Amino acid sequence: MSVSIPVSTEIKTRLDKIRRPGESYQEVIEKLLDDHDEGDLALCSGWAKRAKEAISEFRKGETLTEEDIIKKYALK
Repeated sequence: MSVSIPVSTEIKTRLDKIRRPGESYQEVIEKLLDDHDEGDLALCSGWAKRAKEAISEFRKGETLTEEDIIKKYALK
């Protein structure tokens, strides 16, 4: 069963920035929730995994520039 959850345009834009091709919004939200430590009350603690992935891609010589990675993973 699915439900609709209203989000602001700002939140949808942020989700769009980290959503990979072919990835559903549910998958993005699941990743963020999986990364979120319930003991940590920081609002965006789930970003740590995405940042590590971006750094790893950059070090592997991915064709993305550092600026592109920051945009892709919505690090700013």
